[in-house]
Amino acid sequence: MARFRILVPLLALACGLAVYGAQPTALETLRHQAFDQLQRLHPRTYRDAGVRVVDLDDASLAKIGQWPWSRSTVARLVDRLHEAGVAAIAFDMAFAEPDRTAPSRLVESWPQARERSALHAELLALPDPDEALARSFARAPVVTGFFLGQGDTVRVPIAKPDLLVGKDRASKSDPLRRVPRFESAVSNLPALEAAARGNGSANGSADADGVHRRIHLLYRFGDELLPGLALEALRVAIGGERILARADDADGDLGISEVALPPRFRIPTDPSGAVWLHYAEDWRRRTLPAWRVLDGEVGDRELAGTLVFVGTSAVGLRDQRPAPLDPYLPGVMLHAELVEHVILDHHLVRPGFMLGAEWLVTACFGLAVILIVRFSNALIGAALALTVTGGAVGLSLWAFTEHLWLIDPVTPTLGIFTVFGLSSVLGQLSEESQKRQVRSAFGHYLAPAMVEELSTHPERLRLGGEMRELSFLFCDVRGFTTLSERMEPEELTRLVNRLLTPLTEVILETRGTIDKYMGDCVMAFWNAPLDVPDHASLACQAALEMLDALEALNARLGAEAAREGRPFEPLRVGVGVNTGPACVGNLGSRQRFDYSVIGDAVNLASRLEGQSKTYGVDIVIGEATRLAVPDRAALELDRLRVKGKREPVQIHALLGDAEVGRRLDFVELRGHHDAMLKAYRAQEWDDALERIEECGVRAPQLEILYALYRERIERYRDDPPGAGWDGVFTATTK
Repeated sequence: MARFRILVPLLALACGLAVYGAQPTALETLRHQAFDQLQRLHPRTYRDAGVRVVDLDDASLAKIGQWPWSRSTVARLVDRLHEAGVAAIAFDMAFAEPDRTAPSRLVESWPQARERSALHAELLALPDPDEALARSFARAPVVTGFFLGQGDTVRVPIAKPDLLVGKDRASKSDPLRRVPRFESAVSNLPALEAAARGNGSANGSADADGVHRRIHLLYRFGDELLPGLALEALRVAIGGERILARADDADGDLGISEVALPPRFRIPTDPSGAVWLHYAEDWRRRTLPAWRVLDGEVGDRELAGTLVFVGTSAVGLRDQRPAPLDPYLPGVMLHAELVEHVILDHHLVRPGFMLGAEWLVTACFGLAVILIVRFSNALIGAALALTVTGGAVGLSLWAFTEHLWLIDPVTPTLGIFTVFGLSSVLGQLSEESQKRQVRSAFGHYLAPAMVEELSTHPERLRLGGEMRELSFLFCDVRGFTTLSERMEPEELTRLVNRLLTPLTEVILETRGTIDKYMGDCVMAFWNAPLDVPDHASLACQAALEMLDALEALNARLGAEAAREGRPFEPLRVGVGVNTGPACVGNLGSRQRFDYSVIGDAVNLASRLEGQSKTYGVDIVIGEATRLAVPDRAALELDRLRVKGKREPVQIHALLGDAEVGRRLDFVELRGHHDAMLKAYRAQEWDDALERIEECGVRAPQLEILYALYRERIERYRDDPPGAGWDGVFTATTK
């Protein structure tokens, strides 16, 4: 037991560190949310860096008219800004279609008539608004914006500057591998794009949860490298001709580390060429309503020498982006924030070595807590755990406020929670004591069918047994440790009794035999001592009806808790069902024996119940059971080598009865699911991930299952399983 008490928390810590090394999306999202909290606690103090946003706000739309404005109005805005002496004018929008008020477009909409031909000619002689706007663009330091996507390619945007990438010649890796790549673009009209001095991508860079924390400086369009809008605007503002990107192996994998605008600016980036944004408190301090600029209410002194972005905060134009400080931040502010960072030399960074440092700190302090709690005093261990957790949060806040470093406080905290698995082990001792009391109360009961059989054939009360094909069921309560820690033994016993009673009724009503109760676990089998020809089907029926019975019990328990004004957490169970040969009979000694079963198929049923939690499903059935009930709604989970067995087995999730299995939505889900498994076992990772997304939409209740496969695929991407891989996964737990 002493060895067990230290091995369990060590294993838990090792698993936590392995998960951290794999960097799953859920963990990354937690880290990002911690970084968001740092920004809320310490936002960037706004300083005027000579960046302005001419805002097409609601007031401007009300005064000038709905968007899109005529190109002559846009040209007037450009001319006004140019006359005021701005350094650059960047548009966070694309002029992809000809002006709807152009004479040629108006003539096309008029019916042809002889008496109108002269009017047509006069109209066509009027200046073209797009050409007028192009002339305004050519006079002014304009940067046009385009938007990249993943659809069909339309036209490659023009790259205005020379983009050069430098790397260590010894490295064979592509330094641009992590830079976002797109295959389509919404570009400006060729005349406008050609007239502008700069041309940059106005795309945002949202993380997995949709929040914009970073913005990319570089993008790939096929094999072409293109600048972001903010970077291009800054280049035009300083009169630069080149953009230089440097790549290195700072985090152990080649990627972009810095982007430079000679001769003035050097911008540190993450390996994908993105910059972390430290948002200012009030974005409105840099904005100028467009109508005030057009009406001349904004003086030249306020505009001269500034870098101007033209964008919108109007709600109706839907250019709001979720950000750490504002869930409805106008998209143009992302570019303005980035330029202010560069001009003010205010760089929020997450160093490449930080991932390894956080892993090492978590490992060292986690091990220290385990040893202290095991060999010293639990209070001291708890104090150290709290100290490390508080220290991680404090260090993260200090590094952010003093050095603009992003240090993850989540991982050490999760490491400490992992270490508290030791507390769960200690609680397990109490739980086992309580389970023994439950076994003592229920272990002497025999199934009614057994009593009837023995009353007819009393000679069967002897040692020994016979080999038969049976179906076995194991059902265990999830989170029983937590229940046992917060309930008195008497109260816990009453709850277990209330749970096992309806589950037992289901088993007996489906002609099953209760083998034994093991605390919160019940074991049953079918086809003994009496013959039950359809035993596999009845075992599956019992598993499904047990879930229905549990739902009804939870409703009653919840109502009781509500009446008594106490919190309530629904009970959950995991069920494993397997079919196969086993020895069934009276097993034990001459002094005491029980009617029970032994065999490999029985052990497998127990293992399947344990895997239900791993795969996030309620019922797991074996391959033999699945073959016996082909009409049931079931999905293949995996080819699994369970703990204690050499040969792999195919396991399935039982999701419903035959009626569910015939429903169209389930048939479609099964098709996508089977295709996902086929792609996964063929090591076609991209196809498998696409299928996972399709399955996730159809079956959100299987989130844990598909998250498991995502994690495996990401791991196999980095460490391929090899050509001889058979798709079998080896379980490390029962």
